[in-house]
Amino acid sequence: MSDEYTIEEVSQHNTDFDAWIIIHKDIYDITEFLNEHPGGKHILMTVVGGDATEYFEELHNPKILDEYGSQYKIGVLI
Repeated sequence: MSDEYTIEEVSQHNTDFDAWIIIHKDIYDITEFLNEHPGGKHILMTVVGGDATEYFEELHNPKILDEYGSQYKIGVLI
């Protein structure tokens, strides 16, 4: 079962040493992924600590979460 977090808790994880994002109410710890992101770390840093759903949907195929999301998903938004 996933852990549950509030938006306030997610917002505290907003640095390149501790980076969480929300996509469709799922919470991902992308700290280890920052330097691997094909679009660059700086783009992700604009959304860490918050809801990246709109950004994600504009630029990614939703199936990418099925393929890679489970290794970064840490919980759900309550």
